Amino acid sequence: MSPRAVLSVTLGLLVAGCASGRGGGGGGGTYTNQVRGYLARQATNARGQGYTRGIAGPVYGRLNDNGRSTHRLTVRGGTSYVLFGACDNDCTDVDLRIFDTSGNLVMQDLGLDDTPALAFTASGTGSYRIEVIMATCRRNPCYYGIQLMAR
Repeated sequence: MSPRAVLSVTLGLLVAGCASGRGGGGGGGTYTNQVRGYLARQATNARGQGYTRGIAGPVYGRLNDNGRSTHRLTVRGGTSYVLFGACDNDCTDVDLRIFDTSGNLVMQDLGLDDTPALAFTASGTGSYRIEVIMATCRRNPCYYGIQLMAR
């Protein structure tokens, strides 16, 4: 692994049920496919901005309206990253926050949209906390995905 590479990435996921449907109906794959498509578009945009290395993800989870999930990742200081997310068609607003190793808010995307993105340069090597917030889900649960890329 190159010196600029991330030492390790650990994303604790809410993956139970991602492949099952709402209410066990088997449609979860459809919702995950929706999210996968949106993340793929964001990854293409990120590559156009110079983020060429896929570091983590995409990873998927699901949350009810106003639900929150926390994930941890270890980043290398001085490396530029972009973390982005997306949610399924029943979601109109998902948000992201990232906190540094001391618990300080580094960045947040609380915009009224379903494709949040955080571009940041890690100030030091260590474990950062990511918070995913399902701000508006019309039909519970809503499926989301997140992905991390680096320059």
